[in-house]
Amino acid sequence: VASTGESLLIDDVYHIKSSVSFSFNPAYDYKSQYKTQSMLIVPLKTRDDATVGVLQLINAKSPSGEVIPFSEQDRLFILQFARSAANTIEQARLSQEMVLRMVELAELRDPFETSNHAKRVGAYCVELYDRWGRKHGVSESEIQNTKEILRTAAMLHDVGKVAISDTILKKPGELTEAETKSMRMHTIYRGRLFEQTRSAGARPAPD
Repeated sequence: VASTGESLLIDDVYHIKSSVSFSFNPAYDYKSQYKTQSMLIVPLKTRDDATVGVLQLINAKSPSGEVIPFSEQDRLFILQFARSAANTIEQARLSQEMVLRMVELAELRDPFETSNHAKRVGAYCVELYDRWGRKHGVSESEIQNTKEILRTAAMLHDVGKVAISDTILKKPGELTEAETKSMRMHTIYRGRLFEQTRSAGARPAPD
């Protein structure tokens, strides 16, 4: 499914009747004491027809709980769900790419700023939050969700420098008191930049 971009319906994975180039690997069934029978696999395809993942459903059941084959109607329904999931993945990728582009923009403006620095700050923040969250009884799911949002916001900590004059950013010597005050304004500019954001990843950025 991943390589062809086509969905697949299999009534019984242990008895595939058609002549195909693939077969079912029962190793996980043996390990988990689970019996896979029917399978529906659909590609996660974006608007430009790129496959970004695969969605696999196992063992359709009748109202009485008996394992039955998936239907063509099931396939059409799940394809709609798969399109929605693929679009969500695509949007998440776009958001992450935009974060990296903004970090690179700050790097172009400030010779002392690097994308590695931004990534390190993100990593430090995540590590600190992880320790704090576990110490204060925050649930595992909330810790994981918050860590990724916090990483994104932290990586954007210096993008406000794009509003600082080159004469200050690229000054070789020490800054005057007035120049230091101007430099510190980059935190304010960064906050203003994300005040109206709707992105979950960038929403904590102003704070």
